[in-house]
Amino acid sequence: MRNMGRRFKIILAAAGGVVLLLALFSCSGSDKRVKGYVPPSNVFEITDFEMLTGREGANYRLTAVKASFNRIENIAELTDITVEFEDGEEKITARADRGYYLQNRYLVAEGNIRGKTDDLSFETSESGIMNYDFESYTGTIENDVVCMQGSNTIRADRAEMDFKTKITEFKGNVSISYFM
Repeated sequence: MRNMGRRFKIILAAAGGVVLLLALFSCSGSDKRVKGYVPPSNVFEITDFEMLTGREGANYRLTAVKASFNRIENIAELTDITVEFEDGEEKITARADRGYYLQNRYLVAEGNIRGKTDDLSFETSESGIMNYDFESYTGTIENDVVCMQGSNTIRADRAEMDFKTKITEFKGNVSISYFM
């Protein structure tokens, strides 16, 4: 009879241990999981994105069909971009297939880049890259750059623009077709 009591105590202790383990597993982390709650993502999307900003007399308008923002890195991946720059003297519009915008600092556009000012137009190949630095007011366009003004054309690998001085420098395999 004494053995029977001892076995009963062992079985009871084992059953109690199993119940305790099940209770711990079912309750662990329950304060972290609220039914219906979805933790926020670091990336969110905006369709028909538009941003307007101005600096030292220059105004910018950036639009995109879609913008995916990364909140941690403060960068947006853009699709089907249009950039407009206006400083009172000149207005420039450029379009690109895709690009990246680093908040109030930098814009990189990629793909078939096309643009125009009041008196000229420009474009690149499908592998075109346009960089613009909002702080220094400088930009570059790369990969088969073509600038046209009437029947005159400048072709180059790269164009570097300084919007403060209004100077554009063409570099690499530069050719000019000029008609009077």
